Amino acid sequence: MLKNFRYFMLSFVTALLVWTILYMFLVYVVHPQTLGTAHTVSTVSTEEPYSPSAKDAITILFMGSLQHGDAPNAYLLARFDPTAGQVTLAALPANAAFINTGHTESLAEIYNYGGSRYTQELIAKTLGISIDCYVRLTPQSFLVAMQAIGSMEYNLPHTLNVLQDGALFELTQGTQLLDSRKTLQILSYPYQTAEAQTNAITDLVAELILQRRDIALSSMAESVFTTIVNKIDSDISYTDYLNRKEATIYFALLDTAAVKQITLAGQTEAGLYHLSDTFIAEIRACFG
Repeated sequence: MLKNFRYFMLSFVTALLVWTILYMFLVYVVHPQTLGTAHTVSTVSTEEPYSPSAKDAITILFMGSLQHGDAPNAYLLARFDPTAGQVTLAALPANAAFINTGHTESLAEIYNYGGSRYTQELIAKTLGISIDCYVRLTPQSFLVAMQAIGSMEYNLPHTLNVLQDGALFELTQGTQLLDSRKTLQILSYPYQTAEAQTNAITDLVAELILQRRDIALSSMAESVFTTIVNKIDSDISYTDYLNRKEATIYFALLDTAAVKQITLAGQTEAGLYHLSDTFIAEIRACFG
C-alpha cells in the first residue's frame, strides 16, 4: 500500500493547488508569465465591511488518482473557516480502513464500490463531520494548475536523495526554492510510514497556504476559474466561488491567519491502516 500511496503525488498535489490557490485562500493566483496582461485588485466592492460567518466555512475532500477511472491513491480533508481565521488539514492514506456495507475495507476499495460522492458521504458519516464538496484530479490536470502558481520557499527538515531523469541527486536539508518538480520530488519521496508521508503532505501544503495568501487577486479570476474547473472532476460550483470571494480576501489579509495540521495516528494491520480514536476525535472537533 505504501508503494501505491507514494505514487499518487502528481494528481494529488494538483488538487491541493487548485483548491488552496483558487478557492480557500486567494480565489485565484495568476502567474504573470502565464497570463501576461492581467490586472490586479485588492478588495471586493461592498456597501458594508465584510464580517465572516459560519456559513462561509467549507470542507473539501481531495482525492488524487494516477489515471482517469483509477481509484484515488490518497485523500486529504481541508476546512476553510474564516471566522476562526484558520485552515485545517488532515490527510488519509488510501489503505485507511472504513466500514462499508458491514465489511472493513480500504478507501480505495470503497471508491471502487461507489465512486467519488459515495466515498465522500461514507467518510463524512464515519468521521462524524460534514463534507461539502470533493475534488478529484489526474496527472493530466497538473500542468493546468501549475500555470497558476510560481515557486515557493520551503524549509526541508531532512536531506533527501531523489530521482531526476533516472539519476539520484540530493536535496539538502534547509531552505529550498521549490518549483513544481522539486515539490513533487519531496512529496513523492518513499517515506517509510503512512504517518511520515501524510505529515510531509500537510506540512508542505500549510507552507504553501501561508506564503500565497497575500498575493493580489486578478481581474482574470473568472476566466482562470473556468479553465481549471473544466479540467477537474468536482462538484464545486460557480456559486461556491462567488459565495466565498469576500471570505478568501478577508482570510488573506488577516495577520493572525493560521493553518492547523492534524497528525495522522493509528496502526496498520493486515494491510489496512486503522485510524486511532484520538485522531478521529480531533477531526470531529476541528471539522464538525
